Amino acid sequence: MSDDIRVGDRVRLLGLPDWLLHDLPASEQAEMRGFLGQSCAVSEIDAHGYY
Repeated sequence: MSDDIRVGDRVRLLGLPDWLLHDLPASEQAEMRGFLGQSCAVSEIDAHGYY
């Protein structure tokens, strides 16, 4: 992950990888795709660097 993003920064979800969605039920895939294009503030970054 990049050090350019910090807690409190605003980010926009631009895409979702197929590996994340392929095993989910269709309803959950649709819910996650509903977040595409949305922005939010980063509330935390875990030990692996994921926000």
